[in-house]
Amino acid sequence: MDEVLRQALEPILCDLRSAGIRLPRVVDDWPYPTSSPGAGEGMVLDPDGTGATGIWADGSAPEFERVAMVADQLQDIAIEGRWVPTNWPPCPHHPDKHPLVVSAHERRAVWICPVDEVLIAPVGML
Repeated sequence: MDEVLRQALEPILCDLRSAGIRLPRVVDDWPYPTSSPGAGEGMVLDPDGTGATGIWADGSAPEFERVAMVADQLQDIAIEGRWVPTNWPPCPHHPDKHPLVVSAHERRAVWICPVDEVLIAPVGML
């Protein structure tokens, strides 16, 4: 797998792993190039093998922005593919209401509560 994408994926995979969620496979077979030079591209294969979705990281962006970009994509893919609960990762302040959202904050990729706009944890530290 492309190094840019691998590095950006690692923190979100840690969060999935810590939640006990079966990890997807990510492969290099994405057939459509992005318009961003130096982008890391791949395909996320659903854990049950029923689907695949393209994912990418902008190689020209700072690392924290790449992590936030990939975390946002993978969260959407996982929720839409129904291999995580629709509130993953759950907000500790409102666990039955909504998931946390990813943001780039103070040069870090972080999970925040979208209602209270409170920082919960860095991506990779859930």
